[in-house]
Amino acid sequence: MGFRDMRAFNQALLAKQAWRLLDSPDSLCARLLKAKYYPRGNLLDTVFSSNSSAVWKGIVHGLDLVKKGIIWRVGNGTMIKTWRDAWIPCGHNFRPITPKGNCRYNRVADFLNEHGAWDVERLGSIFGTWMSGRL
Repeated sequence: MGFRDMRAFNQALLAKQAWRLLDSPDSLCARLLKAKYYPRGNLLDTVFSSNSSAVWKGIVHGLDLVKKGIIWRVGNGTMIKTWRDAWIPCGHNFRPITPKGNCRYNRVADFLNEHGAWDVERLGSIFGTWMSGRL
């Protein structure tokens, strides 16, 4: 077939399957896998058991590959966890580098004002001025 690196090709196919589960959560396949492997949660937040099928382990591997490149579009920020999710449009892993400490702002929505714009003062107080200038 002309594929030069079968391992990379296999990983790409596994990542594609994982992306389909994220992109089309109402498909029959996604609903079946959700019922069996993550019935009470979100695919991105699920911790998977080690006794699952080989096919599911492959999809989980593909999901790990997808997670490395996935970043949230902020929107209203209510679904994005400030300290865990990738949402910052710069940096190594798109997550805050500032330690959480005793910060009570756990959702990105906490850093938006009532008009949906960034609360620059709050961003600066938690993350420093480097963050407020990049968003």
